[in-house]
Amino acid sequence: MSVAADTPVRINPGAVGFFRVCYHPTMLPPILSALSQHQIPERDRLNLLDDHFALARAGQCPLKTVLDLTRAYTGEDSYSVWSVLAQGLGSVRVLLQEMAYKAGDEVVFSELSPEEVGLNNLYTQLALPVYEKLGFDPKPEDSNNDSLLRPIILGVLGRARHPDVIAKARKAFDAHYASVMETPEGQPQEKLISPDLRTTIYSLCLRNGGAEVFQRLLTVSLHFAFLSLFLFSSP
Repeated sequence: MSVAADTPVRINPGAVGFFRVCYHPTMLPPILSALSQHQIPERDRLNLLDDHFALARAGQCPLKTVLDLTRAYTGEDSYSVWSVLAQGLGSVRVLLQEMAYKAGDEVVFSELSPEEVGLNNLYTQLALPVYEKLGFDPKPEDSNNDSLLRPIILGVLGRARHPDVIAKARKAFDAHYASVMETPEGQPQEKLISPDLRTTIYSLCLRNGGAEVFQRLLTVSLHFAFLSLFLFSSP
């Protein structure tokens, strides 16, 4: 079979086979072009990512090839695809952080390495168009995909230290804390963080805050823990 050089050829379309596909470098440019133009179905977009991250972990595919592939996912708006993308890039971040740590038993939180700065730039490139579309706060018209995707996007941009996301996370937590701690008993608590975003916002505030933020989070967590204990133990 002969095909034009610019025709994207995908092995295992629909991800129906239980095997990994390692593409020859000459086969990737048409696939990357089709990805960037959103011409590949969701299941195949997910499978391409999953295969390449798995092959990179096994040493069968250069990490640069995988990162080049991820750039074609700029503006990706599928929760399923982003769950694989975020997990894979998170593994790359852990690897870069471990490489930056000095040998020895002392725990050292070093400054970002140039490689991790580059990864943050990639995070922003991929996630910012989706964030601009979804926004920070949940909306009544959100689809199920939107509700599931938003925490991932906020987490990715938060790890990349995006100032708008971090500022809004802190503002949301401040309002949440005030509502929990200052609302009189028996009155409805307003301005609580949506349960869908609570873990993500807590994590962002912890990562970018200090001891005071930790104590406030601990106080809120204990408050809800005691409240839950009271509710479930009441006859």
